[in-house]
Amino acid sequence: MKTLEKAQALMQQQPYTLDTVRQLETLEEQARGQEKALIGELWEALYAGADMELLQQLHDRG
Repeated sequence: MKTLEKAQALMQQQPYTLDTVRQLETLEEQARGQEKALIGELWEALYAGADMELLQQLHDRG
């Protein structure tokens, strides 16, 4: 569960940025099984804590 621990630590670093998104994507890709599912749940927290600028960047990114 080391990947999950890294993802949880990442989520403690605010404000969230596009780099945060990229790092969470990478960690989710590296994870397997339950760990991957738990990291997937962190996306809700990221979107809830994102400012309008980041949300716009994500929208533009597609």
